[in-house]
Amino acid sequence: MEVIIPFRATADPPPKPDLKARALIPQPVYPVSSETGLSRLSFQTPKPKAVPSFWAIGSQAWPTGLIPVFQVLDRRSGKYQLVRKPSHGKENVTDPLFFALPLSSETDTSSINGRWELEATHRDGALDVLCMDWATFQGKLFGRMDPDTDYRFAWINGGTFDRRHVGLEVQYIDVDYLLKGNLEEGKLRGTWMRTDDADGGVWKASPIRTIVENLSGWEMLCLVSQPIATDGVFWSLHPQEEASENALGWVWRPSLQAETDGPRNLDP
Repeated sequence: MEVIIPFRATADPPPKPDLKARALIPQPVYPVSSETGLSRLSFQTPKPKAVPSFWAIGSQAWPTGLIPVFQVLDRRSGKYQLVRKPSHGKENVTDPLFFALPLSSETDTSSINGRWELEATHRDGALDVLCMDWATFQGKLFGRMDPDTDYRFAWINGGTFDRRHVGLEVQYIDVDYLLKGNLEEGKLRGTWMRTDDADGGVWKASPIRTIVENLSGWEMLCLVSQPIATDGVFWSLHPQEEASENALGWVWRPSLQAETDGPRNLDP
């Protein structure tokens, strides 16, 4: 794995995040129309007794093994679209609308997607602790630094993930960093350096575990983006996985007898 990370401790390291697995339950997603007729999706109920279109996971931290889905406004059409990755340079300022299960073709997703806690050691022994949110799309690794820390001003400019190897390029305060690492037994270890070789060291990372409730009897549907919206609807649902570049991932919809039946562990 190759990763570029801007590390420089200026104070005591922040407290470590709670790595205990958190249980997540899919929430209803509703279609919402504005007065101008612009259609979008939202977790907020637009009106009493509104019927959800489907259920998905809502979370600020990126859950382990799930794929982020973003709702972005297309400037050319003036309509919303669902995409798997925001425009380059917009990663830090664009939050996922929700998270879904990956497509069957994304066999490596569960091992790298989600929030990771990183510990980076400098040449002088100083330690930095930070979190990153990662996801894969079309063979590339992208993501962001924890938006609740000063590292939110850092940018992940590029990334790769090839089964067990990760590479990232990060820019922080006009300094470029590179990280390389290997995935073994669900954890990452590697080396990092400034591109001007002014500093460097080793790093390790652990995923912040996620559990999604096992929804007994719930229907799973393949969510597909519709770039050309029909009657304002810019997505569609299918009972089987669509062999389309616009297929996003799997979402949920309850049956009449659906009930929660214990957690589903998504640890890599």
